[in-house]
Formats: sequence, C-alpha cells, structure tokens
Amino acid sequence: MAFLRPKRINSPRFEIFQAGTTWSVPYGVEEINFLLVGAGGGGGSGARQSSSRCSGGGAGGGGGMYVGSIRVMFKDSIVVTVGAGGTGGASVTGANAVGNPGLAGGSSTLVYDSTTYTGGGGGLGGGGLTASTVAGGAGGIGGAGNGAGGSAGVGASGAVGGNGGNGTSGGGGGGGAGGGASSGAAFAGGNGGTGYGGGSSGGGGGAPATPVYGGAGTIGASSYYYLAGYSNVGGVSGAGSAGLATSNAGANGSGCGGGGGGSGAASSTTGKGGDGANGVVIIWWYQQIQKPYT
Repeated sequence: MAFLRPKRINSPRFEIFQAGTTWSVPYGVEEINFLLVGAGGGGGSGARQSSSRCSGGGAGGGGGMYVGSIRVMFKDSIVVTVGAGGTGGASVTGANAVGNPGLAGGSSTLVYDSTTYTGGGGGLGGGGLTASTVAGGAGGIGGAGNGAGGSAGVGASGAVGGNGGNGTSGGGGGGGAGGGASSGAAFAGGNGGTGYGGGSSGGGGGAPATPVYGGAGTIGASSYYYLAGYSNVGGVSGAGSAGLATSNAGANGSGCGGGGGGSGAASSTTGKGGDGANGVVIIWWYQQIQKPYT
C-alpha cells in the first residue's frame, strides 16, 4: 500500500518584484526568505556662477538592504512595495543660481501579518552652492537596512568634496559631496561609500578650462543576489560629472545605486543630477510536496 509523505524540494524557487503587488503564498510553502533593497537617491545639479566658481552637485545615497525570513501559510497575502529611484535635480539656467537638490529614493517594503519590513531608500544629493568661494553640494545618506546607512559626504569651500560613509550590515553607502571651486581652481567630487545598496559619487566642480570628475561609485556585493540570478542588485552608482563650461549631467545609478551629481557651469546650463535606480524585492522559498512511499 502506498502512503504520502512530505518531501522538500531542495532547489530554491524565486519571485523577483520590480513593481508593487500583493503576492499569495503557494501551496506547500511554510517559510519564505526575502530581500528588500530600497531605491537610490537622485543627485543634485551643479551651480551656475562665474568661470572660476562653479561647484558640482552632491550624489544620492545608495538604497539599504534588509534580509529576513518569516513563517507563512498557504494562500496568505503578502503586500510588496518597490521603491522608485529619486529624480536628479534639474539643470540651472539662470545666472548666479544654486543647483537643485535631487529627490530621495523610495523604500522597498514587505508587509505580512501587520508587520512591515523595510529596505530604506537613499537620501537626496544637494545642489551646488554659489559664493565668492564655493562648496559642492552635500551627498545623500545611505538607506538603512539590517544595519545603518552610510553618512553623507560634506562639501567644503574651494576643496575636494567629502566622501560618503560606508553602510553597515546591509546599509547603503552614502553619496559623495560635489567638488567646490575657487579662483579658477577646480576640485573633484568625493567618493561614494560602500554598501550593499551601493555607494554613489559626487559631481565635479570647477572652471570651464579644467574638467574635474567626481569620485567613482561602488558596487555592493551579496550572495543573496546571485542566488536569485539577479546580479548587481548591490548597485553600480552614478559617476560624478566634469566641471566644464558646457552642461555635464551626473550619470544615473543602476542596481539600486544613487545618481551622480551634475557639474557646475559658468556661462551655460549646468549639469543635471543623475537619477537614482529603482529598488527591488526578492522572495525565495523551499517547497514541500507530497511524494508516495511504500
């Protein structure tokens, strides 16, 4: 006589969400694992002033990562929200005008049984500033996850933009500050901090004849992403742009990274801040099936 007994399927099954939805637990699933990564923040645009004083915008912070597991039952409903990337600050067209800040990245969340789990979005990058000696725009803070996000890079008058801080235990990297400029000298933007959500770079500031680029963004790495076949979720962040007479936009973030800061300019439209990348939610599980035995 044949009997039925539960058998675990050892290969994990995945659902990857790039938009919000309500997900129903499949038959035979008793526990799910999930990964939530918030969206990257948008970079700030550069300032427009004189040929010797045009600072770059700060970069957006990377999204934070939260990893967890919960016990579930067949047909339970799980509400998923995927954070939208922050839009970069708009270019500046008027004379002697500060840059525009970007928008913060949205959080990615999972709600089950009245409990909300969150991968925080990256903070916005500030616009470049104007003055006799100018500082670049501040970077955005990294999104929080299982740990804290990295600190924001701070701009300094007539100096290289400050680096973003590193995230901890899944926190996103902080955005680097834009480069400042003074007396015709141009300074690079700061580097983005590292984090599972990815760091992001500051925009370069400077005089038209001296192109200076922001620091490079970073890639966050986690085995969870590769389990799902979804590489680079950790984020390649936007690169900082050069400080030139012409407009140079910050690069858009990818893989939940923040956007780079836009360049400052003297006699033309300044560089737009790069857009932050959207977040992502991944759910994976091991399924129990009924298998006959004698």
